[in-house]
Amino acid sequence: VSVVLGTVTTVAVFALGRRVGGVGLGLAAAALLACSDLHIALSRTGLPVVTLTLWFTLAIWAAAELAPRPLMGGIPRLSHTMLYGLLMGAFLGLAVSTMYLGALAVFVVILGFLWTWARGSADVDGRRPYLFTACCFGAAIALSTFVAWYWHLEQEYQELGGAREVLLRITPSLEVL
Repeated sequence: VSVVLGTVTTVAVFALGRRVGGVGLGLAAAALLACSDLHIALSRTGLPVVTLTLWFTLAIWAAAELAPRPLMGGIPRLSHTMLYGLLMGAFLGLAVSTMYLGALAVFVVILGFLWTWARGSADVDGRRPYLFTACCFGAAIALSTFVAWYWHLEQEYQELGGAREVLLRITPSLEVL
């Protein structure tokens, strides 16, 4: 399974590179990843790092699809914006659910959107309501991936005090929060 995910990650890197800098950049990025000794070795081990890399890359790709495209002109349809917002949320949720390091994808997406807004692009102005709605739906999907896990902890470990107590036993540094 990990080998297949590593291969799919190469395709995802191509899609992200093509979206950001054209076909040439996409091919170069995919080729570099495909030839990476580290990526090949990790793809053969079955560690969750490869899965995390796939979800992380797909989340950034979906967020990039939400960004304005100056060459396209006009405002994309609401359905296009919502689709990529939902995909972004799903991929962010999967990244964070795979490993806690997946939370870095959330910060990358947030910084990307802040940078886009700070630039004050005319394409963004007409899409602000759509982007906000798409990001809200995406955030809801990303957060919903934890609902089942939290509910499981609450039900399974009631005698210990529920999810909070289990998490405090695993990570005592959370006591401060």
